[in-house]
Amino acid sequence: MATRSSEGKMICFVTDVNAGEPDILVTIANGPLEICDLRGTRIHAEPAPASGWTHEALLAIAGLLKDRTQDGADAFIAGEWVGSTEV
Repeated sequence: MATRSSEGKMICFVTDVNAGEPDILVTIANGPLEICDLRGTRIHAEPAPASGWTHEALLAIAGLLKDRTQDGADAFIAGEWVGSTEV
């Protein structure tokens, strides 16, 4: 999971797969990523990579956006909630 730092809040994606847990990316990996502030205003949108979203790719995006998510944000892929700065 992503962590928070003094430089800004990072989105914690719940897309990592632990033993006995389903892979929630299976059905939505090719959908667009949308990051919204806590009021629901979109602050970033990005199409899926050609190979689809992976947990690692989402963590990379979280790192790039940490200055823009300082006040809190939620993440969605294909409209499904996949993470937040508030987790």
